[in-house]
This record gives sequence, C-alpha cells and structure tokens, in this order.
Amino acid sequence: SFMLLKRKTRKALSLFIGIILLSAFLIYNLANSPKEPENVNSECSIHFIDVGQGDSILICSGDETALIDAGENNRGDDVLLYLSRLGIDSLDYVIGTHAHSDHIGGLDTVLNSLKVENIILSDLPDSMVPNTKTYTDLLEAIVNNSVNLITAESGNEYKIGEGTLTLLAPLDDYNDQNELSIVSKFEFGKTSFVFTGDAGFESEKDILLSGADLSADVLKI
Repeated sequence: SFMLLKRKTRKALSLFIGIILLSAFLIYNLANSPKEPENVNSECSIHFIDVGQGDSILICSGDETALIDAGENNRGDDVLLYLSRLGIDSLDYVIGTHAHSDHIGGLDTVLNSLKVENIILSDLPDSMVPNTKTYTDLLEAIVNNSVNLITAESGNEYKIGEGTLTLLAPLDDYNDQNELSIVSKFEFGKTSFVFTGDAGFESEKDILLSGADLSADVLKI
C-alpha cells in the first residue's frame, strides 16, 4: 500500500514536471515568435463586440479605428461601454453594412456620443430606402454631428493605421437589404479578415464573378 502510494506520487510528480516544462517551452516560443506581420510597424487588433443578435466589429490599427455596425437600437450603450473600456473616444470610420436594425440600430447612439469622422453607407435604390425610425435616427445623427457621409463603392480602399480596408460589395442594385450589405476585407501585413454583413447568395455570387480576392485568415459571416 505504501509502495503503491509512492509510485502514484512519483507518477503525479513526473506529470506535474512535464506540464511545467511544456508550459515553459510554449511561453518561450510565444515570447520569441514574431509579434507583427512582415513590414508592419504598428499594432492591430480586431474586436467582435457581443451585441446579442446582430453584429458589431471594431478594428484598431495604430492610432486609427473603424467600427462596423453596432447591433440593435438598445445595444448602442453596450458598444459605447466597450469602446470606453479601451479608451476610445473617437472613430475614424464607421460602416453601417445594411439598413436592418440589428446592424445599424445602435449607430445613432455612437454618432451622438463620440467624435466620428466618416460613415460609409450603401447608396440604396429609391425603392429600398427604409422609412423606419431606426434608419431616420441614423441619418439625423449623421447630419446633426456633421459626420462625413461616404457612399460605398466596390474597390474603394481606406487606410486604417498600417492596414487597408477594401470594399468588395454591394455590386448591384439588389431588391433585398441583406444583399445590399457592405462586404469588406481588412488586410494588415499578411493577415486578413473578410466581413460580410448579411450578404446573401446573389451578392456572394457577384463578388466571386468580380474576381475579388476573398482569401482570408478569418471570414465573419
């Protein structure tokens, strides 16, 4: 019984030492691995903010920031709290991917609370312009806060720190708000992300036919 206990103790000790050595090896390799993509001299982080139903994505690159969507109408304050905890009190770009409330609902709160330089929205066909309070509130926030409104055009590129945000869609005047989603690709060194909003089959098909480079390390759908 005593010998069995000693063997179990030695086995447990050996396992513990093995875990310590493995942890030290991993920490050493992480500490000595490249922390920045090649030819990039600034830090970059992508944040997927929890807004329940809907999306909100923050891009931080160097000293510049971009926010893609802000969830439902009642989620704007959650997004503001998240940004505040990061020490962010202004945004270089805001993108409203499409006119559904679970994506743009909280954007008016953001625009009314922070200094926002530019907002990018799709140029909607007349038949697709919503008459909802959500959309009206956003337009009023743009005007009241003198935010520069940029019409989304496929192929347009925007520098965010040392990264580049390229718009890939929409490519046509679809008759569905989801299909009119702004699709974008953010590249930082050799790392890339594709953000699709709620783009559907028609938009995805047209993006592929356009020859756009959709290869990415992360695809947000």
